[in-house]
This record gives sequence, C-alpha cells and structure tokens, in this order.
Amino acid sequence: MPSWSIPSVDQFSPAEQAVLARLAECEIIRGASPIRYHTLLALAIAMAPASVYDLWDMIILRTGHYPQEYELLDAIVAGVFAYYRDQVRPGLHFRAPTDHERVILMDLVQTIRHLPVQDLESITWYTYDVGKRYYGEGPGLRQFFQAVYEILLGQPDGPRLPLFIHLQGIDAFARLVDHRLEVANGC
Repeated sequence: MPSWSIPSVDQFSPAEQAVLARLAECEIIRGASPIRYHTLLALAIAMAPASVYDLWDMIILRTGHYPQEYELLDAIVAGVFAYYRDQVRPGLHFRAPTDHERVILMDLVQTIRHLPVQDLESITWYTYDVGKRYYGEGPGLRQFFQAVYEILLGQPDGPRLPLFIHLQGIDAFARLVDHRLEVANGC
C-alpha cells in the first residue's frame, strides 16, 4: 500500500462524481490540475486499472506528480476511477482492426518508437504524418483517429492521441497496441 493517502472512491456519490467531471472541464480546475479530466479518463480506459492506486502509479511514473502536490488532482483521480469503474468500463466496445488498420497501427508504433527525440511535438508531428499517409487530410484523418480510438479505447472518440501517447509513454502505448492486436487474433 502506498504511503500517501487517497480518498476512497466510495466517499463520492454518483452526483459528486458528475460534479467532479463537470468541474474538471472548467478553466479554474485546469489551472489547479496539471492533467485534464479527459486525459485521465483515456488513461484509465487504456490501463483498465483494478484500483485508483494503479492509476496513480501511472501518473507518478509518467509525470512525476504526486497526490500530495495537487489536492484537487487527487480528488479528480478518485472521481475518474469511480466513473470509469461504474459508467465507462461496462459500455466499452472494442472492435477488431481490419488488416489495413493492423498495418497502420504497427507502422504508428514503429514510427514513434524510432523518433530521435520522443517529446510531445515530435510525437504529434509523426502521429499525424502516419494518419495522413494512410487516410489523407481532412475527413480521412478523422477516420484514422476514430479507428484508433475504437480499436484501442473501445469508443469512437478520445483524447488528443499524441498527448495520450506522450502521457502513457511510447513503450506502454506499444504494449497497448500489441495487446489489442493479440486480443483481436483470439490469443
């Protein structure tokens, strides 16, 4: 058990969780929390955490932010986990990739794995480059992101994909892609 204390998700009623979700959208909350609500929710979807501690472990690993630093973030993380557990997880519908999408996902992973600098700007540029290579610009690019979200996150929309990759980490993102491709193969 970690040495820091996280409020029990049971402390939050469904109404309080909804308020936390709504407040996380507001400018005041964004200034007090280094990570946005939707990014945390996408992280929860990708991780499928068994507990709020699993979510905090990833946040600490990738950002270096601890619950003691941001009281509001601590409450938001607890609310995100409760919302994910009760509302999101039951409604996720992952779809299997087509052969074409499988190639694209593997290309995306290989492209970002071999970046000389793995910062957010580089990940953004190369993620869009892979999408444009296979889907073109405009509506085609939207189809690229939708396919990635449906296959990896189980829903048609998600956070900014490059930010999600950067926050989760390239190796963790690659493992997520590998896992979803294996599941689709029935492994």
